[in-house]
Amino acid sequence: MGSAASGPNGGGGDEAAPGGGTGGGHKESRAEPIGSSSSTSSGKRSLVYGYGGRRVDFAAFLHRETNTTKDNNKNTTSPSQPAKEETCKLPKITSVDVTTNLWRNREEHHTYEYDSQELILRRGQPFLFSFTLERPYDGEKDEIALEFSTGKKPSLTKGTRIVFTIAQEMEEGKWSATIDKTEGNQVVLKAQTSNNCPVGRYSMSVIIKSKESKEKQTLNCDKSIYMLFNPWLEKDTVYMEKEDEREEFVLEDSGYLWYGSYKQIGKRRWNFGQFEDSAFEAAIYLLQDHNEALSDADRGNPILVSRSMSAAINVQDDGGVLVGRWDGEYGDGTRPTAWNGSVAILEQYMKDKDPVHYGQCWVFSGVLTTILRSLGIPARSVTNYASAHDTDSSMTIDKHFDERGESIEWMDSDSVWNFHVWNDCWMARPDLPPGYGGWQAVDATPQETSEGIFQAGPASLNAIRQGHVYLPYDTRFIFAEINGDMVYWEASDGDYNLDKLRCESSSVGRGLYTKSVRQNTGEDIKTQYKHAEGSKEERLAVECAVQHGTKPDIYRPDGPIFDDVMFEIDTEDRVYVGSDFDVKIKLTNQSSEERNVTLSVIVQVCFYTGVLAQKVKIEKKRSNP
Repeated sequence: MGSAASGPNGGGGDEAAPGGGTGGGHKESRAEPIGSSSSTSSGKRSLVYGYGGRRVDFAAFLHRETNTTKDNNKNTTSPSQPAKEETCKLPKITSVDVTTNLWRNREEHHTYEYDSQELILRRGQPFLFSFTLERPYDGEKDEIALEFSTGKKPSLTKGTRIVFTIAQEMEEGKWSATIDKTEGNQVVLKAQTSNNCPVGRYSMSVIIKSKESKEKQTLNCDKSIYMLFNPWLEKDTVYMEKEDEREEFVLEDSGYLWYGSYKQIGKRRWNFGQFEDSAFEAAIYLLQDHNEALSDADRGNPILVSRSMSAAINVQDDGGVLVGRWDGEYGDGTRPTAWNGSVAILEQYMKDKDPVHYGQCWVFSGVLTTILRSLGIPARSVTNYASAHDTDSSMTIDKHFDERGESIEWMDSDSVWNFHVWNDCWMARPDLPPGYGGWQAVDATPQETSEGIFQAGPASLNAIRQGHVYLPYDTRFIFAEINGDMVYWEASDGDYNLDKLRCESSSVGRGLYTKSVRQNTGEDIKTQYKHAEGSKEERLAVECAVQHGTKPDIYRPDGPIFDDVMFEIDTEDRVYVGSDFDVKIKLTNQSSEERNVTLSVIVQVCFYTGVLAQKVKIEKKRSNP
């Protein structure tokens, strides 16, 4: 094609019709100028010609021609250098949607009962979500990656920031994803976490990268994803095999707590409400935001999580949920007996994060059951009747008397509660030798410090049963609660040298009750905590435990003989307030000689925690052989 350029002074030349050539039977025509020249925005002058009845701006036309020529030259290759295929532009991610398959995911993950509308999942199990591109996904040119983050400072090395590329198949037990299907511009992914990832709140981003360049696009999902422990997954540390037990200890949101005494057992209804918004919100807050002692990486370990939650429920140390009080003064709060569930307590706490007044052991236990079940850890509340409180790690409950038979109260720091309520939670114990998994005792009621914090457990029930109190955590203390011997000491006048008077081996742990699976009745699980009372196995467990306590010599054969004269106190099963009652004492001489006995009977008011109040009556009698 020929062309004629026009300069700034308006000079011109021959010009063929735009789009046509000089040949092809077309007659050449000469363009005649019509009208005057004008200035463009760049300061150059433009000439407008008339041609065949049309107006043509030759400066603009020549500019187009020049650019076209440059582009053609750029794409021209020699026969020995084949032309490169044009690169496809990387598409923009327009949206990430975790709600498309929300209820399908939550049903498959057994989280459909949570009131929250967020995506709540159980770790190690596949789930679906989608994202949309501005054009269809091209697997030959596009590469997709996912990024999940949790905690205040996500870290690749600590497992709190995870980045991975989707693959053809998912890897069992690991963070992975694959394409489930594509529909137009939408891509549906199937993803899963590792079996042991930290639980809690996650953020997610979708990344698309070009396989032909370093270009990439990232879009953050505007909704959080919540990950829980998974009792349905065999590879999870909290796996529970039986479905009816999973339904009871994970999904059941109401139940009973037991109270009273072993002679007068009572129960009260309790609403755990672990699926309520306030309960789930509180569980995530206590797990992830409240407790600085639990690292983000450790949130995948149910051993450390349950231990941490036992501390978070009480106010001591870290300003937890509940303030305990046992003196009867509740004017500035709520009486512990007025609560009938965890939800109201957690709602009040989450308003301003101020501890709630007041709770006692069954309230602490009920709230801890709620938090553990909400996080996916199987849990139950357990009531121990005649529950001991050993203050010196001797694994014995010590009572001291002077030579006149009077109680030396300042020496008696140990006590026996009418009942005490704590929790069991279910998990494997890879930190211990084989055989110690299953139910683990944890206690949120503040009694004694453990590692400087008011927390207790988890202690393996099998370790407690065998007297293996050297295994963590707080196995000594819990062993004494259910199987410590009552030891009576006489303190001589002056120097208070202690002589053992007698030992009671069956006064503590008279029954351990919890709700039966899928029934509204109670079940005595005492045999899960200790061997049959008085059996050879039970006595060996006690001796093994005491060997690791602060008084290891108490059962040595060369020590004083116990139980020379046996005392057995018998009272009526039901004593009503304001009525008289009889106390019968049976004495049995187990020695080969006659004994003279001076008997002191003291009637004293006692709180259910074993703390003594005022004396009501003191009576002494002497028996003759």
